[in-house]
Amino acid sequence: MREKGGLSKDHLSSDNGSLNSTRKRTPRDITLSNGSSDADMLSEGENDSGTEHHLSRSRNRSTNKSSITSVGLANGTEKGENEEDAALRWLTGSYRRSSQARKDYERYCEKQRDNTERTQNQDSNGALFQEGDSANTMDEDYFSDNSNDSNNCNDDDNNDDNVISRNEGSSQDGANHFSSRGLPAGNTGNVGYSRNFWRAQRDSGTSSDSTDTRSDSDANARSFRNALGRFLSGTGFEEILADGSEIKGMIEQLRVETDPYIVQETLNEISGKLLMMNGLVAERGLPVMSLTTELVSILNDPKYQQLLETQLIACRCLYNILEVSPEAVHTMVECDVIEALSSRLTVIDYIDLAEQALQTLEVISRDAGDEIMERSNASMYLTYLDFFTIHSQRKALSLLVNSCDHIPKSKLAEKKDILPTVERVATEYTDSSCVESAWLAISKIIRNFEKDPKILSELIKLSLLKGMVSIFPSCLGNHHSSNRIVSFGACIKLLGSLTLLCHSSPDLSITLMKSCHLGSIIKQSLLNFEKSDLDRSNSSSMINVKALSARFEKGGRGSININEKDTTVSIEALVSTPKELLLSILKLIASTIPFIQHEKLYEDTDVGNYLGILKAKDEGASNKKRGNLLTDSENVEDYSKYISNVLPILINIYSATVDYRIRRLALVCILRSCASLDQRSIGTIVYDSNITTILASIISQGRNALFRYDSSVSSLDKVRPFIIIYGAFLIAHVLVTRSPELFLRDFDREGILSHTQRLLAVLDQNESVINQSSKADVTENSNEINTLSQMSVDEEGEVFSANEYEANVNEQTNGDHGGDNYDEEDMPETDSDVSDSSNAFGSETTKSIFSSYRHLNDYEDDGATLIPVSKVLYNLDQLCHKVSADYQTLLASHGTSRSKHMKELEEISVLLSNKGQVNYTGDQWTNLWIRFANCINVGNDAEAISSFELTSSGIIDILLQTLSSEELKSSCILSFQQIFCSRSSTVGSEENLPLTILVQKLEEALERTESFCIVTSGSSLKSDSRASSMAKQLRIKLVSSDESLAESERKVLLMIHAIATFKSIDLFMQSRLNRIKNILRVFSPANQRAARNILDDEYHIEFSIDGEVIPHGTTVYGAIYRSLQKTPHEIVSPRLIWTAQPHVVNFRKISGPIDETSDELYPVEINSGDGTLEDASNLDLSSLGDPVTIEVLHLLKVLHHINGRTIDPGASDALFLNYKLTAKLNRQLEEPLIVASGTLPDWSIDITRNFPFVFPLETRVFFLQSTSFGYSRLIDLWQNRSKQQQESDNTSNSRNVVQLGRPVRHKFRLSRKKLFQGAIKVLDGYASAPGLLEIEYFDEAGTGMGPTLEFYANVSKEFCKKELHIWRDLEGSDGLYVNNLTGLFPRPIDSSNPMYQKCLHYFSALGKFIARALLDNRIVDFAFNPLFFELSKFLNLPNEARLLDILKGVDPELFNSLTFLISYLNKKDKKETSLPDLSLSYVLPGYNDVKLIRDGEKIQVTEDNLENYIRAVVQATVGNGVWKQIQAFKEGFSTVFPYSSMSIFSSNELTKLLGSADEDWSIETLLGVVKADHGYTVESASFQNLLEVLSSFDKSDRRKFLQFLTGSPKLPIGGFKALHPEFTVVRKPAEGNLKPDNYLPSVMTCANYLKLPDYSSKNILRQRLTKAMNEGANSFLLS
Repeated sequence: MREKGGLSKDHLSSDNGSLNSTRKRTPRDITLSNGSSDADMLSEGENDSGTEHHLSRSRNRSTNKSSITSVGLANGTEKGENEEDAALRWLTGSYRRSSQARKDYERYCEKQRDNTERTQNQDSNGALFQEGDSANTMDEDYFSDNSNDSNNCNDDDNNDDNVISRNEGSSQDGANHFSSRGLPAGNTGNVGYSRNFWRAQRDSGTSSDSTDTRSDSDANARSFRNALGRFLSGTGFEEILADGSEIKGMIEQLRVETDPYIVQETLNEISGKLLMMNGLVAERGLPVMSLTTELVSILNDPKYQQLLETQLIACRCLYNILEVSPEAVHTMVECDVIEALSSRLTVIDYIDLAEQALQTLEVISRDAGDEIMERSNASMYLTYLDFFTIHSQRKALSLLVNSCDHIPKSKLAEKKDILPTVERVATEYTDSSCVESAWLAISKIIRNFEKDPKILSELIKLSLLKGMVSIFPSCLGNHHSSNRIVSFGACIKLLGSLTLLCHSSPDLSITLMKSCHLGSIIKQSLLNFEKSDLDRSNSSSMINVKALSARFEKGGRGSININEKDTTVSIEALVSTPKELLLSILKLIASTIPFIQHEKLYEDTDVGNYLGILKAKDEGASNKKRGNLLTDSENVEDYSKYISNVLPILINIYSATVDYRIRRLALVCILRSCASLDQRSIGTIVYDSNITTILASIISQGRNALFRYDSSVSSLDKVRPFIIIYGAFLIAHVLVTRSPELFLRDFDREGILSHTQRLLAVLDQNESVINQSSKADVTENSNEINTLSQMSVDEEGEVFSANEYEANVNEQTNGDHGGDNYDEEDMPETDSDVSDSSNAFGSETTKSIFSSYRHLNDYEDDGATLIPVSKVLYNLDQLCHKVSADYQTLLASHGTSRSKHMKELEEISVLLSNKGQVNYTGDQWTNLWIRFANCINVGNDAEAISSFELTSSGIIDILLQTLSSEELKSSCILSFQQIFCSRSSTVGSEENLPLTILVQKLEEALERTESFCIVTSGSSLKSDSRASSMAKQLRIKLVSSDESLAESERKVLLMIHAIATFKSIDLFMQSRLNRIKNILRVFSPANQRAARNILDDEYHIEFSIDGEVIPHGTTVYGAIYRSLQKTPHEIVSPRLIWTAQPHVVNFRKISGPIDETSDELYPVEINSGDGTLEDASNLDLSSLGDPVTIEVLHLLKVLHHINGRTIDPGASDALFLNYKLTAKLNRQLEEPLIVASGTLPDWSIDITRNFPFVFPLETRVFFLQSTSFGYSRLIDLWQNRSKQQQESDNTSNSRNVVQLGRPVRHKFRLSRKKLFQGAIKVLDGYASAPGLLEIEYFDEAGTGMGPTLEFYANVSKEFCKKELHIWRDLEGSDGLYVNNLTGLFPRPIDSSNPMYQKCLHYFSALGKFIARALLDNRIVDFAFNPLFFELSKFLNLPNEARLLDILKGVDPELFNSLTFLISYLNKKDKKETSLPDLSLSYVLPGYNDVKLIRDGEKIQVTEDNLENYIRAVVQATVGNGVWKQIQAFKEGFSTVFPYSSMSIFSSNELTKLLGSADEDWSIETLLGVVKADHGYTVESASFQNLLEVLSSFDKSDRRKFLQFLTGSPKLPIGGFKALHPEFTVVRKPAEGNLKPDNYLPSVMTCANYLKLPDYSSKNILRQRLTKAMNEGANSFLLS
């Protein structure tokens, strides 16, 4: 961490210089070699990055105190050998100490039995004084012994007061303490009494009325306590075992004392002792009941009512009790503490007393909120809310939230009275904490009265509803992370409350639709997750909700400034939307849409709870009212608008996720929407959506789902895919029966009927269906299904009782997650989970949440645990038969015809198939492609070819063969580019571009045919739970048949972390086998030297399962997973891995060292095809399943390649993104245990590496980090993700943070003067080190992230210096750095050049440097030519034609010159200038030191050798002349992690990742991502001026500012939103007589903090900031 900046030069002193000049070298400053000081290093002792540490209970502690070695540590090896002995000796000493303590205790007990009781002195006061006087000497000896043991120098001071001072802290004696308060002389007797009373209490250890004298047993007891205290130091046992307590004496004095001054001082002493008390001591020895009783009596005593200071201290004592002993809260409540504290809030004569009482009540409410509700009135702590400080206001509102868990009906009037105040806080306050607490209180009030719609209507007014919904667009979204007025977790709570509100009161749900524009609110909230830095709402944490509501009301839509017809929420935005938010929105939508109640209720199975039959009777009246309201003429239009807003969102939500719960709930909402609309609305709203394609995609998966699972898969995993399919059939049946004229043809074109027939063919032969049908009354079931088209779905009912629900959750939690395509999570996420993650109010119990949110949980209940698979399949079979029969009936009555374009498509297929026999001209190819474009691009969607027709016609395979077999410059490809890809296409442009239409059809086909499964490890939804899955343990049983081992060593049972490798087990077993020798060596010092001289034969342990040898780098989980696979691509159920029975692993001793094998979990298969890493034509892609899926992917790859080579393309690479596959891959990578174990499904590897263009850049970066960076980095990655998730949710609950260790950090101290040389040394020595590299600079105080980021930025510049002679440069350009308009590309160099080897070394170091930057997530600053990476992807040099294309992008002028020379090869063309007149020689143009051939400067270019000359120039420029440099770069890179793993990025993407990405500095972006804090708000003038200044910066100023703020001149990928920690601006105060204008801004680079003085104008701010940027660069000093 460092700070830059400070006072301006006019007010700067030389303090900084003197500070730095006195900074001394520490022992950690270790010279690397030869005494060089340019690369000194610092080492830290953390060694927790590896997985081998999971065997810590069985192995000795790590002996590596330092993760870095150097020549300065000559004795490091011997030291490491001795640490094992030291550990064993320490254990031996601990055993001896514990034995001695036990002996002391036995002696104490023996003497205790021999002692007799002493006579008691009847004179109480005299006994106390005498006891105190007689015991002091003995105590002094006792204390003196303790002092000696603690190296205390006060052992010769025998003064009583000194004894007290030394052992009780810094407390003064009673006389001095009271005299400082100015007590009158008449009170000195009491003072002496008090002083001696406390001393007697301390020394005697008895209660105030005890007169026992000290006995010898007391001394023995103290000796025993002393022994325990020494052995268990720091645990508080000395205090726990104390004979008496001073607190008890003080309580007694409070009980009998009448002097208010002494009472006050006693309270002060009690308060101080409570603050210093150990929690364990308080739990065991603090008399909570008696102390609270006395404190409450003081608060209630009339004689203390005017002594406000005394009451304040009494309140503080109560607060301190709760701080030191939180579990005492219920005992304190029984002492009427709530009533006493509440009475202090009725008046505010002494505001400090009221605030202290309020703060104490808030602490009580955390665990006793119900008692607060019952014993006090909420108006007490809200009446004077505006008079309190902001801190106390927060406490008051938090108190209100905690007390509203359970509100009885008797408190209804009270809540009505306070609700206007709470609403005012929620809508008018600007403090985010107060506003959030107010909304949470309102949320709980709604929850408590959810059963009574009448009460809710009285409580919740329109203004409150408008304020509530208006906060969602302003607080939800990626760009609101820094300036949220309400946290994400609180928004989830409010959405849940709205859901309960709509569920309970149809009137309020109509109000939300009509007056609050709920549909637009939902759309706007989700639009905030669009991949854009623009903040559409322009809101912030300091804009109050009332202002938002006013903006909302303005113009009817207010802040909802959306063109609702043209703007839709994209799938990309929904992919980045948190799943908790999607679930909450879906529940809210479901609660607003009615089902159409039928007069007959059915007792048959409701598959998936789509119909909600079990609750239809209970909610019939409410649903009927809801339906009547929505069909009312006044509400029909508003309801239609609402559905038109949410239906496209529902459809895209289904496509954007693979979460089973979200998908099922989306289908529930779609089904209700379709069933509740009239026929006209279905035609205008539903038909225009993409619903038919989605339904076809779901239904087409039916056959695959039937064959996916075997007997090992749980019933949940079997049934849930069919629940999704069942829902799709319900929707299809409703649509086709209610509006056949619209959907019959669409269903036929999308192949729904065809897929239904295929599914029926399999279902009818299924044994479960056959057995079930024999038991069921088919006729009755058929009659029931007949009425399906006349009804819709009901609200999900409460299927389970509380116990049944708990059993269901337990089964789902422990059940397996399988490889279900639809099943993302088995354990339903209740609102209690959200509460834990958001930490909005921590006092809710599981019971209260369950009882209050049961309706919310009902929406997620699919009833899967109560329905057998056979019953689900039978019902699905019956529904399929009904859909097929009704479809055929409707088809006969309405009729349909085959698309005319299908015939055209067949003719085009024939023409393309004949291309090998007929040589088409360019015009013929153009006409052919125009015909094909017209087939797929028709103005009327009803006539266009569907994705099903496209795949079933067979033209995909023909297109693939045609386009992949042609050269890029052939007339076929050129005409295809002109018609399909070019922006100037005559057929269509933008959305109607033929390529866009074709790719969309192929994407739809891909989603229809793929059936990729997700492999899970059994973790829950929350990210910290997934991270903690890597800490789960497995039971394995090691078995050996080696007779050379002892019988006890042949069978070993281990509990080991699933992520641990077998290398860890190998080390453990070797240590176990050698443990006897190690123990004997410790306990037999005479044999130590001999034992060390005995060299064991080198051996290792070989492990195997079922005869298959396990590599040592394999994780335990991965080995067991693979042993359970019956086929290579089989998905293994997690419940087969997490078993109570141990997994058997065989082992044996093998002589010799372990064979070195690659630790790469997912090695890249490099084929020899055309010599590129991109070619996947020869790879085995059988894991992708369906042949059509493989064909579609290959065709998309060809189209992507052709579009990329098109001049002025009309579509970008974003066209090829597939969000369904992206959602699946993201979900798969969210299983860290699966990733780390090397058990990712093959599809996730094959598609990402062979077809990376279907995934966005962020997903591929996540894939790289997960699969290529190793175990320790994966752990660190997930811990950071969990931390960032909590930060984004505004939570601070450390209990939710998963701690799996910290990465090792290697620290180096470098000299700025020799930065590049030091960097090369570090890279050569530690590039492959597993830990993080951190950099510091000599004579600078900065440490941490800031100096490290600056190191990467400065070294990036060093690599670009001209003096290195490794890059191409413009001839005659000035400056220190290379200036090449096309970007950095290697300079040609001859192998005979003396600098040749040094040049290769530089490129090797460059590869290491970039790889380390990617590994450590650092920012580098290069401007590479993309062709540098393009050329690096070739395994061998490409052909000359390809090299010539590359040359065009490297040196356009040279390319044009060579093109001109090529014209000389055509002798028919006459030239004005002859070739000899050009005076060309065999020297590379622009590089006189590069000879194309030996003595090339003497050989002239003629017509005879011109062709060879051109070939030599091309080879020297982009071929052999740079090939070695590129290979050196790749080899250096691969020492860190394999360069082949970078094949998932295109060349242009690599240049962006390494420093060439564009940055958005618009003021809208800055407003959304820059946080104002600690003295500033977003409305502050200086803050707004800063944003305006930053947005006006040019590129140079932006780089300087970023260098000043973060240490790096570039933003990370993702811009300002990707900065962690977030960019924060705080106020820098002025000191003394100085003004803010006299100061310069300063920064904390580790925290991205800008400390900005409150400047008087924008001009001064710009001047000071510019000066700080320029003068504060390249230094890390204290300010």
